[in-house]
Amino acid sequence: MQALSGLKILDFTLNMPGPYMTRLLTLLGADVLKVENPASPDPSRKGWDLTPGAFNPLFGLLNKGKKGITLNLKTPEAREIVIRLLDHYDILVEGFRPGVMERLGLNYETLSQLCPRLIYVSISGFGQTGSGRLKPGHDLNCQALAGCFDAVVNAGHVPQMPGLAIADQVGGGFFGILGLLSAVLQREKTGKGQYVDVSMTHGALALNVSGTIRAMTQAVSPTPTGSTDQRKRDMLQGGQPYYNIYETQDGRHIVLAAIEPKFWENFCKTVDRDDLIPLHLGGEPVVKKVAEIFKSRPLDAWCRLFENVDACVAPVQTVAEALDSDIIRSRAVALDNGYDTITSMMPLRLSASPVKDDAPGPEPGQHNTDVLTRLGFSEDDIAALKARGVI
Repeated sequence: MQALSGLKILDFTLNMPGPYMTRLLTLLGADVLKVENPASPDPSRKGWDLTPGAFNPLFGLLNKGKKGITLNLKTPEAREIVIRLLDHYDILVEGFRPGVMERLGLNYETLSQLCPRLIYVSISGFGQTGSGRLKPGHDLNCQALAGCFDAVVNAGHVPQMPGLAIADQVGGGFFGILGLLSAVLQREKTGKGQYVDVSMTHGALALNVSGTIRAMTQAVSPTPTGSTDQRKRDMLQGGQPYYNIYETQDGRHIVLAAIEPKFWENFCKTVDRDDLIPLHLGGEPVVKKVAEIFKSRPLDAWCRLFENVDACVAPVQTVAEALDSDIIRSRAVALDNGYDTITSMMPLRLSASPVKDDAPGPEPGQHNTDVLTRLGFSEDDIAALKARGVI
């Protein structure tokens, strides 16, 4: 039995944050029904590529294992179908801007009157309250406003495009899961659902613990740059030699994350530089010395040297290299079709709850007939709904 078997979720989300969230829930056993507009389905199906017949693998990655129906939510018939679906699906996830579901008559206040057990999760760029609530939000501007580039800016560097959609996947997706499952646990005790308001920007800010500490410390006790207190605050921001990214002889990069003195000592001894052991907090001058050390050999040579050394030294890998690495492969779940990179989206393992081996993402409206038949619609009813553009 899977951990989330029995959870039935209506998914009104698009693009990445909500679909990523509900994809992880399907892997743990939840039954997810994806609802799309028949005239304009999820934009991630094409990846904003206007080439005829184009398909974006992002959609396939984030929507495997879900069922799918199409509903034109602007029609009263579609609203009635949603209400009837609440008899079968008592969790709803939506990712529209605040106010959209209310205008459609599908907001939490309305639907919870009909289904008191309803758990209703809203994911938006800036949350349902506050001055930014109606602003459009995608990962990049949410990260920018959340201070995700703090370390780079404070170091005097130019911010670069982020390699990870932190605001989308974690600020929205993971915090959405946390809120949803918390509400499920409370519902088991009270029998009542609740509303879960998720802000991608606030979620991204909550992840930046070291940056928040830096900002709080500076506000309470500002000190000149270069002082001992400043150097301590910069310890996880690239200001110290033991926690930094270095270039190797062949133009690749390697990280040293030797926070504890024992790891720093192991590093220094391995590179035959015992003189650096007392300079754990040596700041920029020692950063330069360590940079010179790493510049003396290619990446592969350093990887071999530190293979069995407790020093938190690791190569900076591409995603392709990570997927092909022994660390990732040796932990991957073995499926009938061999190593499955899709399953690697679920990094945790539950000993009594296997990860779901599921079907591809649904075609638009693929399960219209199955779902509507269960709701009591006849073949003629379904044909009439399709003719009127409701489904």
